[in-house]
Amino acid sequence: MTRRDDDILGAEIHRKALANLTNEMAIALRRTSGSPIVVEAMDFSTCLLDADIEHLGFAAYVLFHLGTSLLGTRFVAERVKETGEVRPGDGWIVNDPYDGGTHLPDITVLTPVFAEGQCVAMAASMAHHSDLGGMAIGSLPPDATELFQEGLVVSPDPTEFRWMASMARRRVVLSDGAAAAFIRSPTMPRTLATTSAGNSNLG
Repeated sequence: MTRRDDDILGAEIHRKALANLTNEMAIALRRTSGSPIVVEAMDFSTCLLDADIEHLGFAAYVLFHLGTSLLGTRFVAERVKETGEVRPGDGWIVNDPYDGGTHLPDITVLTPVFAEGQCVAMAASMAHHSDLGGMAIGSLPPDATELFQEGLVVSPDPTEFRWMASMARRRVVLSDGAAAAFIRSPTMPRTLATTSAGNSNLG
């Protein structure tokens, strides 16, 4: 067989390999999160996106994440262009609906994938968290009149990511109720680990 630009067999092999990577990320998150929202309700998704922010693979547990993962990542990519170059160890945590999120309990973690010193892709995990503070249990108050009444709002910022990743891994107990609920969530460190797994497997 000769190799062609429209190599159907090669394209299918790569497609399945990328799909397997995102499924591995999803399985890792579900098995380790400790949250019934993730384990039983399966309210989460994982995906890999290329440098042009198009899907390479997607573990479709929540189908509407198929669109929000693209829009949210593109928003973060635009923010990155404004703030400077992406570096290994960078990442973004976001749940702000005005900054690429959906609603506050759905938290997205994005980390860049590097190959030969270049950012070639993004690994993303999206999971619903049970409580981020706010006026009501579950961070979904029906009588809220502004976003901050619903709970902790996180905008995509690399410095904030490094701080929150450090706090989540160390399970630091914070005095602020909303931030503490976020950092102490059993899903948060597992979500970080899931994107790291996608990063290392693809990179």
